[in-house]
Amino acid sequence: MKKLALAAALVAVAVSAQAQSKLKVFLSEKTPISIELDGKHFDKTGTSITVGDLPPGRHYLRVFEMERSHFGRPQERVIYEGRVKTHFGNITLFELDAPTGNINVYDESMETYASSPTIMGTDENGRPMQPGSRYDGNRSQVSQPNENVQPVATPPIQPAAPESTLSDARMTALKAKVSENATDSKKLTEMKAELANDKISTNQVSVMMDWLSFESSKVDFVEWAFPKTTDQQNFGSIELKFSYKDYQDEVDDFIKKH
Repeated sequence: MKKLALAAALVAVAVSAQAQSKLKVFLSEKTPISIELDGKHFDKTGTSITVGDLPPGRHYLRVFEMERSHFGRPQERVIYEGRVKTHFGNITLFELDAPTGNINVYDESMETYASSPTIMGTDENGRPMQPGSRYDGNRSQVSQPNENVQPVATPPIQPAAPESTLSDARMTALKAKVSENATDSKKLTEMKAELANDKISTNQVSVMMDWLSFESSKVDFVEWAFPKTTDQQNFGSIELKFSYKDYQDEVDDFIKKH
């Protein structure tokens, strides 16, 4: 029995060490879906989709249902789009009832979920949550375009950066080193450590953003890099690198406060 308890504890520690936060998306009907998170489409279809090592915070989620076209070919149809928030050390279980558009979001610690994955979540008093006990989100916008989604645009090319910023050779070497990491959290740690004593240009920040997958990670990096940027008067162009208006506004507010 002690061995079993120790094994369960080790599994829980391993799970919590692997990810800052997790998101699991599924339909009440348990039918196949695919998802897009922060503009990144995941090439996977299943009755549930789990994204691990996710930076905690706000994320923009789109859920797709698989259906047949008139020609019998499978195709994706948007059945939900909106924001969802994840928390450090937790797995967020996002349940969507497609016919009604109702959403239930449950937060569970990774340790608890690893040892008892059938538990959906607990309320403030520690009692198991029931479906419908907390609503957090918007009704689905079926096959409707999202007005907040803006096309990704590349910031205009800026004049050559001062000599004190990174050389092309250093940028190439840094990209190779960062790409050895599989997750955004590890890439961010590597980038911040490598650039701790450097000055960088707005254009270099723009290029390094593309090394990250999630827009929330890009916001983290942009806000961290701003004080180190030599041409802060050009930094407003960074906003155009983000696909969603929420993130553009967040960066804009940050720049105005600094």
